[in-house]
Amino acid sequence: MSLLKTSTALLAVALAVTPGARAQINVPPQAQGPDTGQTLAPDGSGLTLPAPSRATTPAPAPEAARPSASRPAAPKSAKATPATPGNPIADWQIEPAKNPNGSLNYCAIEDHFDNHLALVMARSPAGETNLAIGMPGAKMPKGAGWQVHVTVDGKTSRDSHAVAVEADLAVISFGKDEPLVEAFRKGHQLIIEGPSDKAAFILKGTGKAVADLRSCIKTGGASAAAAPGKPVPFPAPLRAILQSAGIKPFEPLSMTDMPQEKRPADFAWRYGPVFGGVRERRAPPDRDFESLTQGYLDSLKTGCPGAFDLKHGAIETLPGATLQTADVSCVGTDGKITLMMVFYQTPEHVFTVIFHEAKDPDIATATQARDSIAKVIRQLAATPAEAAAPASPPAPATPAAPAP
Repeated sequence: MSLLKTSTALLAVALAVTPGARAQINVPPQAQGPDTGQTLAPDGSGLTLPAPSRATTPAPAPEAARPSASRPAAPKSAKATPATPGNPIADWQIEPAKNPNGSLNYCAIEDHFDNHLALVMARSPAGETNLAIGMPGAKMPKGAGWQVHVTVDGKTSRDSHAVAVEADLAVISFGKDEPLVEAFRKGHQLIIEGPSDKAAFILKGTGKAVADLRSCIKTGGASAAAAPGKPVPFPAPLRAILQSAGIKPFEPLSMTDMPQEKRPADFAWRYGPVFGGVRERRAPPDRDFESLTQGYLDSLKTGCPGAFDLKHGAIETLPGATLQTADVSCVGTDGKITLMMVFYQTPEHVFTVIFHEAKDPDIATATQARDSIAKVIRQLAATPAEAAAPASPPAPATPAAPAP
């Protein structure tokens, strides 16, 4: 799950493969895009979605991010901008974070919403609670602080302090506040109001999510660990994309028994008769999108032992991403394989390809999956960034000076 790292350019999971599935994933390992190093980490952190609606990956507030009287807050405006409540677009995900010695650091639940925001609740073994909000496209100075008013169903309310621990990530600390957690568990709507605007979230599924969170703390994280032989849950950003595209149910597939350099994808899944996967790399700033996609397609052609056919759509330039679709077929020793692909690159120069692979009888399924994912990416990338930044300061706040 993506909560546990503040980096917004990472995604990887350990997956569980079924016998023989690996042999059917035929994307050549050398088709890895720009040779700049993998941006995906082996710890399950988050996929880079198209800004301005990139769902960020918040982390529990460090000590510097806790409310402080010495940290200046932004002045409160007379009236905050109304917010349309966001509905969750995926299931709440639970994940523990461990210390280097193996002890539990904290547990967290996370979901993503159709207002293009991410919401996280994290709790420590001592019972301290933080809320974190991913605000795609925001450009807040690190350390900026401002006052927020948090309410659940208009009944339970708290005044607290938000801190920008990243440019697009705000953390609100509440300390030990079991009544607030209980209200979150039972409530219907959460509103976070800042000096000039507000964000609202429909609290669907929080009953089970908070129960999972409490169980995770009680068991030292053991209750949130995947059982042997079962698929490891996808990070929330990826799950949200697949579910929004109608790709469900799907089965995560493991490549943990394959050397890293031979894996055909950073992670993969089975969707009916077809197989899907993703690769993501940070591209050099001097490489344009067209050269990146062409380099990837050239590497596929080089790895094809027989007849090769390529078709691709026009390059689309959107506010939050550059996008292109393509389909490739290759005749190999096992017959003809077709790949339906979506390429996109964010303004941060993160280059991603999501593909589905099929034999001839299943090309329609792979095409539908590709086209649906492309539609979701277009919708995400077309959303104005300003509409996705809740409870942020109206002007850069001066970071607090170090405590004496």
